[in-house]
Amino acid sequence: MSTRRLLGFIGVGILAVGSFGSPSAMAAQVGRVTEGQGPAFAENAGTTRSLVRETGVMLNDLVRTEREGRVAMTLGERTTLRMGGQARVRIDRFIASQGGTITIGSGAVGVDTQGRLPRGLTVRSPYALVAVRGTRFVVGAEPTRGFSVLVDEGRVDVRAGGVTVKLGPGEGTTVARRGERPSPPAPWSRERAASFRALLR
Repeated sequence: MSTRRLLGFIGVGILAVGSFGSPSAMAAQVGRVTEGQGPAFAENAGTTRSLVRETGVMLNDLVRTEREGRVAMTLGERTTLRMGGQARVRIDRFIASQGGTITIGSGAVGVDTQGRLPRGLTVRSPYALVAVRGTRFVVGAEPTRGFSVLVDEGRVDVRAGGVTVKLGPGEGTTVARRGERPSPPAPWSRERAASFRALLR
């Protein structure tokens, strides 16, 4: 077999492995589903696929759950996302063990980086920009209140309305409406924190 043909076969093999079964040959797998309950889907490059345990999560996936849907996924080696019902998250960029960017369109999402990410994790939304280095927190729509962030471990910066607030363990903040400033960092009551976390179950 000629060198040119051999390299051609190798190139096809690498492409097939890199796509991880994605409908788009150019899509890169950045994670996988670890838990799934009820209807959950990923949209990418004009196609929609159902998400069940061990399904690959691709770069640029728009992951969404129905009202009764719940899904948990691992990005890279250790960062986990847990989505409640009627949530929408786009995986904009993610590099294993380094960090990346995701966009929350709706719903509530639990994030656990399980340690510091060298490049950090940025969570975007229409309400606020959340900057993370390494932590565990819940972020997203809190019924009757607005867009909220509650930190369980580590530290998070939340920027909205031209103002940045810094949250530590046990502290939360809320952006009531788009364009408004986040509320001052404050400890949440046990009942409010439990109610927010329960959106993920």
